Amino acid sequence: MRNNSSYSKTEWILYNHFKRIRKIERLKRIIDHTERRILQIKSDIKECRYVLRDNLKGINYDTLKVNGGIQEKSPIESMLIREAVKLEQELEEAQKKKYRLRRRIRDKENKALDIKLVLEKLDDEQQQIVKMKYNEGLSLNNISSVLLCDKSTVKRKKDKIINFISQELDR
Repeated sequence: MRNNSSYSKTEWILYNHFKRIRKIERLKRIIDHTERRILQIKSDIKECRYVLRDNLKGINYDTLKVNGGIQEKSPIESMLIREAVKLEQELEEAQKKKYRLRRRIRDKENKALDIKLVLEKLDDEQQQIVKMKYNEGLSLNNISSVLLCDKSTVKRKKDKIINFISQELDR
């Protein structure tokens, strides 16, 4: 006989396991996007591609002192420096984001490891039932159609799988 609390807890663990796996995949896609953005920013810095305002004033040569005097920066030069600093800050933030995402992935993968090891002990049909039920969210009727067996057979196999996983996780 099964313990309803343990059974429900194990089902909850399985639903969350597959939810965690989907989150890991999503985070990996975000990292790919962030890495492409980092390469783009590095390229922009290397190629000096800065976005400047259209309403720039020309250089006022009356205020520029050349020999020994303090030389003021032109508005264009000041704007170029500001834009370069912005790109460098954006690059730094993107790199920090990438490292934070990698850390989150590692944490989620570590949490998923115990369940993954238990699921690997199941045979192929049992793994298929677990994936269809807890990852894809299929009903027992749909699973029985895919496996070409009766719904009661699928239910019995699922109960056996849940009890096995529950026992393995309690060890």
